[in-house]
Amino acid sequence: MIHHALVTGGTGVTGNALVRYLLNQNIRVMALMRPGSFRRKYLPEGHPLLSIIECGMDNYRQMPKEQILSQGESLDVFFHFAWDGSTGKQKVDNRNNFYLQNQNVTYALDAVELCHQLACPVFVMTGSQAEYGRRGMPISEIEEMHPENGYGMAKLCAEGMTRQLCRKYGIRHIWPILFSVYGPNDATESLIDTSVRGLLRGETLPYTWGEQMWDYLYSYDAAKALLLLAEKGRNGESYNVASGRVRPLKEYIHEMYRVLAPDLTPRLGEVQYGENPVMYLGASIEKLHRETGFVPEYDFAQGIREIADAVRKETLGSCRSCGALLPEENLVAFNNMPSGAQSFPDKESLSQDAGVDIVLKECPCCGLVQVTGEPVPYFRDVIRATSVSEEMRNFRLQQYKDWVKLHDLWGKRVIEIGCGRGEYMDMMEQSGALVFGVEHKPESVQEGRRAGHQIFEGFLEKEQTRIEGAPYDGFYCMNFLEHIPAPGVFLRSIAKNLSRGAYGLVEVPDFGMMLEKSLYSELIQDHLSYFTPQTLENVLRQNGFDVLSMKTIWYGYILSAEVQKRKTIDINGFSRKREDLKRQMADFLDQQHKQGKKVAVWGAGHQALANLSLLDMGEKIECVIDSAAFKQGKYTPATHLPILSPQRLREGDIGMVIIMAAGYSHEVKAIIERDYPEVESVILMENGIQP
Repeated sequence: MIHHALVTGGTGVTGNALVRYLLNQNIRVMALMRPGSFRRKYLPEGHPLLSIIECGMDNYRQMPKEQILSQGESLDVFFHFAWDGSTGKQKVDNRNNFYLQNQNVTYALDAVELCHQLACPVFVMTGSQAEYGRRGMPISEIEEMHPENGYGMAKLCAEGMTRQLCRKYGIRHIWPILFSVYGPNDATESLIDTSVRGLLRGETLPYTWGEQMWDYLYSYDAAKALLLLAEKGRNGESYNVASGRVRPLKEYIHEMYRVLAPDLTPRLGEVQYGENPVMYLGASIEKLHRETGFVPEYDFAQGIREIADAVRKETLGSCRSCGALLPEENLVAFNNMPSGAQSFPDKESLSQDAGVDIVLKECPCCGLVQVTGEPVPYFRDVIRATSVSEEMRNFRLQQYKDWVKLHDLWGKRVIEIGCGRGEYMDMMEQSGALVFGVEHKPESVQEGRRAGHQIFEGFLEKEQTRIEGAPYDGFYCMNFLEHIPAPGVFLRSIAKNLSRGAYGLVEVPDFGMMLEKSLYSELIQDHLSYFTPQTLENVLRQNGFDVLSMKTIWYGYILSAEVQKRKTIDINGFSRKREDLKRQMADFLDQQHKQGKKVAVWGAGHQALANLSLLDMGEKIECVIDSAAFKQGKYTPATHLPILSPQRLREGDIGMVIIMAAGYSHEVKAIIERDYPEVESVILMENGIQP
């Protein structure tokens, strides 16, 4: 059973699908990715089971085990997808860049060394259809390999070398050979990706005649096959991973148009075939099916719809708070704006400085107004002015003193989230609370510590991120939430570091005031979310906090919310009432049986079914009566009592009926008294049994 997997190349179309598939199976994933990769955005950051470590392939050999696994942790499988030169505009040229491809073989061996260092028992590395070379029929794994380019040769070489190195270390080696995988987040500028994007823009595109025979596999199905192979694949074996269905390429093209743009017609025949084109690409997956049970789930049209949804989401963006798709319409778009409030070029870098477009959208679901695009590089750092004005200082001193007194936080542990150098910690410390801080920027942490503050270095990147010393009795977060790309994840992480019922103070710039005064110059890429009182309350309530008060302070510029970590609902009353009714029912049924009476229940609604189970009535009840014909002749779930029509009461052997018909109980009792006068009846009410 696989519980923890490491994945390299997790931002590619297949690797990304595997990461998401593993997470959906509740498998923890460690993703190693190239530092600074723009494709990091395709990973579901913030997922509680996902950890991301920036590590290029050239650093696999030097990567300390401790940076990947905590003490006591272990890995079950190492998936290696990373491969330089396999995507992008230079893909065709790179396939015959022998030096580049040879370097990939070295990196693959380094991946095995890392797998060994991590004591991981299974190594799964993806091969390519290019290893086989040209064929005119479905390819099986017993075919001889005749690669025609450097990419295929390097993959074939990596297959043999990694297999031998795994054998040396006692690692199980699995080699899935991928054919044409398609799916969301494809960076290969493939026919499918290009077509989907063009069709969503309303464009009709040129193609060859589409006579090539092709086998397409959706990335979700590829991910499913890879996990099955990791669990069941035989050591040292290679497996074709494809759909096993071959169709003319023009059929796939026509199907894309039918799904996405039925009014458009593909321009077949307008592109000439290249020199020596591949006209057949299909695989036998009999071995994969026989040894793992793999069967593709997705048909081509279903995959195309999901790709189109992903492209729309990527193009339009999704809400930072609730995840809903943002509208096409912009609230406002300003061009050539500063790339960041702290991005000051010097004389040497002026030529590289360029303005950015700031685009503001409003979520149609939760109403949050937000900037699209990526956050500034320093969004995790709190950067404040070098000093606080005397007026602000006096205001904060009184505010913090009143807040601590109101919520009885004197002498209790309070933490500032995003504390910078401790500028506000000075003032909170004078309120009588025991004050701590957490800050991402190392220089600020060191400066704050030198000033005598208790500051931890870190950032609440994920929901399960733990702050040293947690749980805390209170927290405050001053003009930092608006910088956070995923405010919901951030707030839930804060909540998990607090004690039950802890209090908090959250402040952000007031977008309502900006609207009222048309302060367009307040818009900046540093601020990703623009909160009104309603949207700030929404995001706080949706992520674990009750809002105790909300007010505008500091000349209308700041929204200040006092919050409390939401307490778990007390449902102990359920247990108490159940136990009380259970005792009553046991006594009542014992009494009836001593009198020689058989007992039935009238009612097969959900409440009656629940009580039959929860009050342990099943073995002491003869049957269940219900007037609904569609229930008669069936049995009660869990307790397995026969459900019969009211005519059963005419047989004369049932002496007592317990009525459990909710709002119809008194009506049923009247029916029994009228039609079956020889049968006694009682009603199970919410507080007990009533005659």
